[in-house]
Amino acid sequence: MSNLNFLHSGGNKVTISAPTNDPSSNPNFKLPQSDGSAGQVLMTDGNGNLSWYTIPTTTPGITVADSWRLTTNISSTSEGNITSNWARNSDTPISGGYPHMGAIGSAMTESSGVFSFPSTGIYLVKFHCTASINNAGRRFFEANIFATRDNFSTSQMFARGYANGYNSSNHTLWTAVAEGMFDVKNSNHKVKFNYSSSGAVDIRGTNYNLTYATFIRLGDT
Repeated sequence: MSNLNFLHSGGNKVTISAPTNDPSSNPNFKLPQSDGSAGQVLMTDGNGNLSWYTIPTTTPGITVADSWRLTTNISSTSEGNITSNWARNSDTPISGGYPHMGAIGSAMTESSGVFSFPSTGIYLVKFHCTASINNAGRRFFEANIFATRDNFSTSQMFARGYANGYNSSNHTLWTAVAEGMFDVKNSNHKVKFNYSSSGAVDIRGTNYNLTYATFIRLGDT
């Protein structure tokens, strides 16, 4: 086996050796013309030409995943924002929640039903709103997400989901779901949650997810 030795002035040497097994051909490796940058590695093009290569930064997985639920019912109402009785789900439960819930990263913050994001990024926001009626007909029920880019000086409908109602003489439950991807560029970008019905209903909340919102950061803005 052939070796190429580099002798140090101190007396020791560095050795580059040929492969252990006889190569199937006579490879010729051409070094780059200049030194690379710190952290780069040598890469071959498959034809013996070597060049410096920057290893891509590993894209992190999900850095924020959070969920919040309504803890108590809102009775006999046809439209409004959910401004109170929100509790965060996590493995340290709040307001009687179950310890099976989990969360990733920093939490959302909530004030009077307005949710602020812990960092910029593209977020998937989903709102599940469950309502009930008893011995009454309702034509529709909807879950709405409102978004703002100026701390709710102004806002607009961001997402809406419908559930169909019908004339019933019995107790009836239904859930409307709204979702969308929100580009959060600064701390003034926020969301809040709203419901609307063709008549009075009860919005259902309890110590498990019945009316709830989820927030998942998908990536950078």
